[in-house]
Amino acid sequence: MKGLALLLPVLFASCGKREVAPDLAIYTGQGFQLVNIESKSTRSVPCSIPVGSFSVAPNGRFLVFASKEGRAGMGQIYRLDFDGLSILRATSEPFYFTPEHFPPSQTEFPLPSRELYSDVEVSPDSRFAAFAVHSVADNDSDDLIGLSGPLAVVELSSAKVRILSSTEKVDGVGPAYANTLGWSLKTDGIC
Repeated sequence: MKGLALLLPVLFASCGKREVAPDLAIYTGQGFQLVNIESKSTRSVPCSIPVGSFSVAPNGRFLVFASKEGRAGMGQIYRLDFDGLSILRATSEPFYFTPEHFPPSQTEFPLPSRELYSDVEVSPDSRFAAFAVHSVADNDSDDLIGLSGPLAVVELSSAKVRILSSTEKVDGVGPAYANTLGWSLKTDGIC
């Protein structure tokens, strides 16, 4: 009887446990395959939005991705929660290539028709996502220079976006063409 009393708390503790955090995520075109290498289990998570770049949160509860819109594989930033299978938009558009940052009197060219994002990467504490910001005119100016833009960080709980000022102006001219992001292990107080 004593053995049964010790076993019951273990059994009850395992009831209602959430899925094990995935070790690997693979985008298939229709969704994601979440793989746990040790247990060799795979879980399918549907995603109806075409995915460009994505990053799994280190806490294993969600991933953040840039949708794929147009020829350059850039789009809006979304968060896909694994538990509820909900997809929420994490950014509002546009927030950088606007008259607030580029007053018409200070620019010789008109602002682009839209703004897109790419190269998303979730922070080690799963609170933020960093990504590249691009101006998109949908014409021949969409080249390496025309798609240049700064890096930004979004706080995932509040959707508050902050431009990293060191990537706004390179040599006092204009925003950098930046991508391939990587976080250090310390992220406290970034926003």
